[in-house]
Amino acid sequence: MPSRLRHWLGHGADRVLIDPISLPPLNALRANLGLPPVKRLGYWWNSPLRMILMCPPWYVPRQPDGPRQATQVGFPMADHLGDVGELAPTLDAYLDAGSARLVFTYGSGMRQGAKFFRVAVEICRRMRLRGILLAREAEQVPASLPAKVIHVRSAPLSLLLPRCAALVHHGGIGTVAQARAAGMPQMGAPVAFSHFDDAQRLPRLDLGAVLGPHAFRPRRACREVEKMLASPAMIQARTAARTRMAAQDGVASACDEIKRVAGRL
Repeated sequence: MPSRLRHWLGHGADRVLIDPISLPPLNALRANLGLPPVKRLGYWWNSPLRMILMCPPWYVPRQPDGPRQATQVGFPMADHLGDVGELAPTLDAYLDAGSARLVFTYGSGMRQGAKFFRVAVEICRRMRLRGILLAREAEQVPASLPAKVIHVRSAPLSLLLPRCAALVHHGGIGTVAQARAAGMPQMGAPVAFSHFDDAQRLPRLDLGAVLGPHAFRPRRACREVEKMLASPAMIQARTAARTRMAAQDGVASACDEIKRVAGRL
């Protein structure tokens, strides 16, 4: 698209979608620290002092044309920060009642996931596996579910995923990272934004599979899940990724980098 049109679309997205959601909590924190408010996130986060990219180089190699002030650290494992809570008692009991569980999530911000969850239920039925549907809004989930499939509004992935067999999701980078930390197979069904990029990295790194919006159908998805569960190469790659994830602390590394930059000012 022409640069003027791209700028107009980006500016509109900032004003209508990103800034109203992101700026209030950010500026509340800054006010507590005695700092002035940020007026537009898109201008503020491209700092000439330092840009901290919350993904490790083994996942996204440094780009030769990337900003020179950018540095990469590990993933920010959001629900490892002490506020994760516990699994709901009903979910915990479900996990204890059987094995071979599939987890499906279309992201916490998605409001158009009805088709995704219909396919998810059919996958569980065809593969005769138990399933967990993570969706904040019950309207996205079929009204009638098989006995082996349950709907949960939300759950801490760091506690849930290690007790499950595979994850099928929208391709969000936070969800991708949680599945890597659990060492489990994952299938990306990308929706928008960076989802397509993250999902494409799964087969490239032998960590899982990807099916586009039109390819995400029960028969095809079942075949891909079976391959992910049985592939020796994927099992080995997932084990290596889990080891790498356990050795990193993205939040601590980001804090260390902030201290280094602040010490030079």
